[in-house]
Amino acid sequence: LTLAYWLSAIIFLTLVRTLHIYRFWRIPPSADIRPWLGFYHLLIFSSGLCWGSLPLFEVFSTSTLAQAFIVFVVAGMSAGGLVSFYPVRTAAMPYLLIVLTPLITVLALGDDASNQGMAVLGVLYLLMLLRSAFLLNRNVKKTIRVELENRELFNFLSQAQQSRNLDSPGARHNDKVSAPANRNNQ
Repeated sequence: LTLAYWLSAIIFLTLVRTLHIYRFWRIPPSADIRPWLGFYHLLIFSSGLCWGSLPLFEVFSTSTLAQAFIVFVVAGMSAGGLVSFYPVRTAAMPYLLIVLTPLITVLALGDDASNQGMAVLGVLYLLMLLRSAFLLNRNVKKTIRVELENRELFNFLSQAQQSRNLDSPGARHNDKVSAPANRNNQ
């Protein structure tokens, strides 16, 4: 396996993912997205396998400079993957594991203490990214839920205001208005 084949695979996967996303945005809103999501996961995992395989190349074990470069590339791709994939937790967390596990393994099996120290730092980095993916995903879901609740409350208040404006100007409003239930307290 050479770096040229690896680079070809990365370019091919990037083009396929771009086409997949382009076509996804053109499906009707009522369409079933499960097949699209399944193929999206497959493409993300394939990309993760390509990036994760980078430390397995021979150049990684023969040159300290190449090793440092590959560590930075793989760490950067995992951080970029976190930012790109966190809305879909089932894609983000496996991607991070697929990308970083080979690097951590190669470093842990290294014959000097600096490689093993880097492996420990790699594990800590992976745990930090996994935790971040979990928290970001949870916060996005919470934000969307609050947005939907606020929209519901706004619509309710708008309707109440319109009904008051339609009543006679001298009428007194003693009837109680019940707002939608606040789901944050549940």
